[in-house]
Amino acid sequence: MGIPCARFIVDTHVHAQRHAAKFKERGVKPDFTTLSKEMGLADTYDNSPCLPYDMERYGVDMCVLQSAFGMTNELTF
Repeated sequence: MGIPCARFIVDTHVHAQRHAAKFKERGVKPDFTTLSKEMGLADTYDNSPCLPYDMERYGVDMCVLQSAFGMTNELTF
C-alpha cells in the first residue's frame, strides 16, 4: 500500500489580457522582430473569462496574476 499523496498545482505565470497584433490586416510581416517593435499598436482585450476553462483543462488549481512591464488591470483601447 502506497502513501496517498495530493497535488495542488499553482501556475505562477498567467496573463488575463491578450494582445492581437493583426499583422495580416495591417499588411505587416509576421515575425518576432516586428512584434517587439509594434506591440504598443496591438489591440488589447480581456481574456479572463477563458481562465477557469484553461485551469480546469490543464489541472491547475490556482493562478497568480501579477502585473509586469507596465500592465495594469485596465485595458487599453
